[in-house]
Amino acid sequence: MTRAEESISTSSSSRSKRSAASSRSTRSAEGEPFEKYEMHLEESVSGSLAYSVSRSESVKPSSDEDSESPSNVVCSIHSEESPCPERFAAYKHQILQNHMKKSDSESCASLLVNQLTDFGVDVYLVPFDSHDIFGAVRGVCNAVSDAVPKLAANYRCCLFKDEHDRLFNLVIAGGSSAAGLEWKQVNATFSGTKAVITIVLLSKMFSCFATNYGLNPSIVALILGLVCNEEMSFVSMNTCIHVQGHPSVGAYALMQPTLTDWPKKLVVFMLAIAGASSNSTVKKGITWAGVFFAVFIMSANVGARAWGNMCLTKQKYSGPLYSVIAMIKAFVLGLFFPYFGSRGCEPGGHVALMNTLKSALIVAFVFIASGFWQQFNESILITTQQETPTCSQDYVYIVVGSWYTVSLLASICFYKRIIPEQVKPIPESASREPLLVEDVSSPVGFRVPNFPDYVLDPAHDFKPIQFCSAKCDVAFGVLLALGLGGGIVAWGITSINMMSLWFPPAYYS
Repeated sequence: MTRAEESISTSSSSRSKRSAASSRSTRSAEGEPFEKYEMHLEESVSGSLAYSVSRSESVKPSSDEDSESPSNVVCSIHSEESPCPERFAAYKHQILQNHMKKSDSESCASLLVNQLTDFGVDVYLVPFDSHDIFGAVRGVCNAVSDAVPKLAANYRCCLFKDEHDRLFNLVIAGGSSAAGLEWKQVNATFSGTKAVITIVLLSKMFSCFATNYGLNPSIVALILGLVCNEEMSFVSMNTCIHVQGHPSVGAYALMQPTLTDWPKKLVVFMLAIAGASSNSTVKKGITWAGVFFAVFIMSANVGARAWGNMCLTKQKYSGPLYSVIAMIKAFVLGLFFPYFGSRGCEPGGHVALMNTLKSALIVAFVFIASGFWQQFNESILITTQQETPTCSQDYVYIVVGSWYTVSLLASICFYKRIIPEQVKPIPESASREPLLVEDVSSPVGFRVPNFPDYVLDPAHDFKPIQFCSAKCDVAFGVLLALGLGGGIVAWGITSINMMSLWFPPAYYS
């Protein structure tokens, strides 16, 4: 054994006890098995959490290989004054590459999996002979969703093993990569302070629904669609990732039927229809619904980010309408902790407290200033020259003032719940040299850079409803085309004066 290997083994044994890496076979919710290789999380004598894992026997090089060209040594130095070891340890990706060169071995996959486990990676392995591979991957997503948010235990990968004992990164297609990039851009430009300001300003509109003054939903649709585009986007994806615990956009694409941002499109469409309506009663009703859903979406977006920053326990329920329940939970949390959804609160500690106070001051200043700005009040109301917007804002001030006090005090009391990412315990090997690459299309959020990809398209998982045969569906489709199509044509014919069709008015003159 070289001096470099001695120093590495000595330092590893002094940090934590070594224990063999464990692999276990797990079954998903659909009954499909998948294998998980993980490290043990042990508690040392001092009470601190420590990760420990030992190299498998199948990974250890033989004595001949160790003496001639050790696989974990890439170069050597010669310096009499330097106390450093004579050889540098290889990078992790180089060690994996050396194992991949042994592709002629029957245990190549076992070597790579054990080596990844030795690096502190939780490996989820899906074999090629799974009866339902989509069900197995869903089981992996649900298993990863149960991770403890206060620990940085997200050093994981999901691999696919084919019939030739080769390993691939399992990634999700169906637009998850493009949606993930757009989601990252929206998160980078998201402003929690702007979302809270928009919420309190939209609250002024609720006081005018009982009056005879008409609302101006077209201006509101323009503001929400352009000015607050980031704050209105991806509410379902944000709540499923932060509240439900989906590890990535790829997992969301696999678990959800569509990636379209329907809540935002629905709100803008409702306000646009209300602006074009000539019926004042219909306009007020649709505008009220659109404004309410806009407030709900922005509060849920803020609450989802606050949920992630506060490291709250993920939602365990994954049955019907679980995404709607997650949005409702995020909405409630966003009402009580609206300032924790800002990016400035992510560092935690005193920085989060200062950002909370700064955002609260900006929100209060804008809301109070809007009360003295007559042009703002007129911009959301349709008035004539003889009329002025005289909607009483007294109840709005009472509600907003009470909410402002409660939410600010709650944020001040619980700002220490925001745990910075850099203080979360992570595997010792992972902290020194990260190996995995973050990937939004992976069902667990990370991929091994050395491995090729195996792509799964969620569109191939759709199954027909087995209540009748294909011939029955064809017959039903023909009847549907003839019946509905013929009915629409008959509807148009009956509304035409047959005499004027065959004998135009010029015939009688």
